[in-house]
Amino acid sequence: MGGFYGSIHVRTGDRRRVLDALAAIAKGSEHRFLASPPIDGWVAIYPKGSGQDEGLSRRLARRLGGDVVHLISHDDDVFLYSVHRDGKLVDRYSSRPEVFGAVSAATRRKLRGRPDSFAGLFGGPDDLDAARAMLADPGRFVLSSELMVEFGRRLGLPGEVMTSYEYLREEDAEEVPGWDEFVHIPDRSREEARRHRAAAEVEERKRRLARDGVLLAERINRRPGSAGGSPLACPDRDGGFWACADAGYGGGRAAVERYGTPWSAGPVDAGLTLDAAAWALASSPSGRYLLASHGAGDDARIDLWDMEEGRLVEAPQPPSLPQKYGFLPDESGWFGVSGRLVLVTPITGGREPTALALDRGACAAVHPSGATLVVADRRDRLQFFDLATGDLVKTLLVGGPSRRTGLMLLVELVPALAEALARIAEELDLPAVEAGARERRAEAARRIPDHLVLSGRIPDEPRDDELRRVRELSRASLLAALQGEHERMLAAGPTSLLGYIPAAAEADQLEALAVGSVAPLCLTFDAEGRWLCCGTDSGVLAFAWRDLLTAVGETPPPRFSAEGRPFVDPDDEDEDAVGPPFRHVRDLAYDAHARRLLFATAGGEVGFLELPDGRSGVLLEVPGRPPIANLHLSRDRSALGLIARPDLYGRRRFRHRPSVQFWNYPALEEGIRRSEVSGA
Repeated sequence: MGGFYGSIHVRTGDRRRVLDALAAIAKGSEHRFLASPPIDGWVAIYPKGSGQDEGLSRRLARRLGGDVVHLISHDDDVFLYSVHRDGKLVDRYSSRPEVFGAVSAATRRKLRGRPDSFAGLFGGPDDLDAARAMLADPGRFVLSSELMVEFGRRLGLPGEVMTSYEYLREEDAEEVPGWDEFVHIPDRSREEARRHRAAAEVEERKRRLARDGVLLAERINRRPGSAGGSPLACPDRDGGFWACADAGYGGGRAAVERYGTPWSAGPVDAGLTLDAAAWALASSPSGRYLLASHGAGDDARIDLWDMEEGRLVEAPQPPSLPQKYGFLPDESGWFGVSGRLVLVTPITGGREPTALALDRGACAAVHPSGATLVVADRRDRLQFFDLATGDLVKTLLVGGPSRRTGLMLLVELVPALAEALARIAEELDLPAVEAGARERRAEAARRIPDHLVLSGRIPDEPRDDELRRVRELSRASLLAALQGEHERMLAAGPTSLLGYIPAAAEADQLEALAVGSVAPLCLTFDAEGRWLCCGTDSGVLAFAWRDLLTAVGETPPPRFSAEGRPFVDPDDEDEDAVGPPFRHVRDLAYDAHARRLLFATAGGEVGFLELPDGRSGVLLEVPGRPPIANLHLSRDRSALGLIARPDLYGRRRFRHRPSVQFWNYPALEEGIRRSEVSGA
């Protein structure tokens, strides 16, 4: 996707009058503006919405009179301008008039551009000639923004052209001419004061928690300039953590440091440096091995260190770096998950890596027995691989099939199919048959011997002939109804309002594209292998492993679940703006001693889910409630490490720096015990 840029330029030295006009337009509306000081007789205005609304310049021109020029680049694909003089439209131009739909020959002529009609705005005859040439041949510019910048330069506009309200608000704008004197309409001084007070309160709360010994340490990412920082951390073998706090974009190197007791002494240099573009840092179950994925392009690599022996272990380099990493329970190897495969790589013994084919892989976890690898993919499925053979033995849709894909999508879109499905379900008594099948699977799960559950191996899928027979009949009947609707559409002819309805054969192929209804983002097992826990786009799910062993087609109902705390953007200026409630759980940690699952939420909380009884709550609310991207528990349970990413979802990129934080876990546990006592 290309860039969206838009700015309005008013030829005047009286900014006060411009600001009053903007305030009148913004009053009682969602319009927002940034206005520059007068520079060389022009005031530049950047409207919210990337300056794409030509109606704003028209309204402004009517209020102000004089010369008003509006420049727009849409998706780096189309350049448009409009010029008003004394409130009347003088000229309009579009480099691609047809891009938004068919246009008449008359409209095309009107949008050719007539720079001679405002020749007095150009610097001289040469600039006017250049403008004529570029407007007549816009194809010689690769991007429409390049044409816009050159046109603005020929007009002599002193303000920044290749930017927008959003870019100015999100990025470092110090180099924009007159930035220190820009004014926001409507006035945001109260909002800014509130934001500064809130930030000060967050820092004071952190200082208080540090004095009380609850916040052990925090290290802010220090990438230079506006480069995006992305700190990394993982547990070491001695009750502390390895961390690369300055990882991120921008070039250079970044040091790996050790954080741990005594916390007051600060970090200790580990003697390891990574390319600053570091993507992952992972440690093995005992902490003996440390893996780092870092670098880009030809310099991308995976390094593996034996921290006990203090040496670099030779690691085969894959063609492209995986996105997620982990270790086998016995530390005989590590695995990396990418979009197309899982690479299982032995650490010793000279064996070759094993590649397991995937479709859009996202994350993975290995059963504590080492027998089964579970991979979550971006089609919202769990795939179960036998690590001894490399075979895919089971695939389950998380939360059942989504109604947005496959045949169910057509049922949603075609009323006649919804009626047919309801009739078929009633005739075949499908709900009762499926309920009976669920009861039989649940009973089969209860009968699985405990030693087979702990072995981690996936048995052959149980046969349920009655359910299979009824589902096949239901499917055949639904496809027959779909074929009838398809033929009806063809008979209605090309003017039909039915819309396109595929034939049964086409729809049958859609089923191969079915996805789950819940998006898995991270996976982990408990220490014994009785539970598979899944962080999702809406919270956390805890599946009993024995239930998964007998499941067919889709995941069984989770035994326990908890919602994720939703993200709230502290920098969202529109208090009434409605956006998606991000409830993502991006990382999980398991406390084997307490049999407690910990989960990191988009809303800046570390939640807990007790696996013996399903009780859940909040372990920690991080001051300021930044989204938490990663979560780790030290091996001795003394500390909790997390990566706070304030800008993970917000619109202000690089406004708030990420950090790695370490918290006193026993002190946080005490809060759970106090809540238990007060609840009792």
